Amino acid sequence: RFSRAARQSMGLGQNLALGVGVVTLGTVYVLLHEARRKAKKRAAAERDQPIAKELLLQILHKAAEHSKSVIQRIRVEVGKIKESRNLSDEQASMLFQQNFEHSLEQLIGAIRGQYGVSEKATGRCDA
Repeated sequence: RFSRAARQSMGLGQNLALGVGVVTLGTVYVLLHEARRKAKKRAAAERDQPIAKELLLQILHKAAEHSKSVIQRIRVEVGKIKESRNLSDEQASMLFQQNFEHSLEQLIGAIRGQYGVSEKATGRCDA
C-alpha cells in the first residue's frame, strides 16, 4: 500500500496531467478553428476576384440557354394558377414577373457556383 503522502502526490500528478491535457486540447481546437477561418477568408477572396471577360460571357450564355426553359415552366405554372384562382391578366403578369425574377436569381447563382465565382466577381470583369 501507498502512504498518504504518496497517494496525495499521485492525485496531484494526475490532476496536473489532466490540466495540461485540457489546455493542450483547447490550444489545438483554437489553432484548428483559426486555420479554418483563414482558409474560408482566402477562398472568399478568390471567389471575389474579378473574372475574365470570356468567363463572364460563358456564364451569361449558359444563363440565357437555361432561362428559356425556366420561362416556359413559369408560364405553364402561372397559367394554371390564373385559371384556378380567376386572376386578371395584370395579376397573372405580376405573378409571372415575381416568379421569373426569383427563378432567374437562383439560376444565375447556381451557374456562378458551378464556375466558382461570386456575385461580386461577376460585377467586376477584367477586360
